[in-house]
Formats: sequence, structure tokens, C-alpha cells
Amino acid sequence: MENNKDKEHVIDQMNQLKMHNDKIKECLSAIQLLMVDNNNSRIKDESVTNELDNLSKQVNSISTSINTIERSLS
Repeated sequence: MENNKDKEHVIDQMNQLKMHNDKIKECLSAIQLLMVDNNNSRIKDESVTNELDNLSKQVNSISTSINTIERSLS
């Protein structure tokens, strides 16, 4: 990117994305913990747990893309 000001703005926005993505990961972890029964360590709802796993994979993919873009801007 030729314009340093634009590059700085893009980097700032990427940092915002990274922060929000980290917050999403925290929330997903909390939900996953809630999906396990404390009494017998069994999953409360298999289909919801599978969807949460899929969502976690997508969020991790976003993290990878953010890192790739950041490296290309460096």
C-alpha cells in the first residue's frame, strides 16, 4: 500500500477486528462450558455443540485471515 496514512487506518481496523474476534472466542468458550452437564460431564445438546464447534472453526479461520493480511501490510 503506497499511502502510509491509509495503511495506518487499515492496520487500526485490522486490530479492531482482531480484538472483536478474540472476544467472540471468549464467548464461544463460555458457551461451550455451559453446554456440558456438571454432574456427569455429558454434553447437554449434541446438535448445538456441533454448531458451536463449526462456529469456532470459522472464527479461527477469520483469525488466520487477519494474521495473513497483517503480515502483508508489514
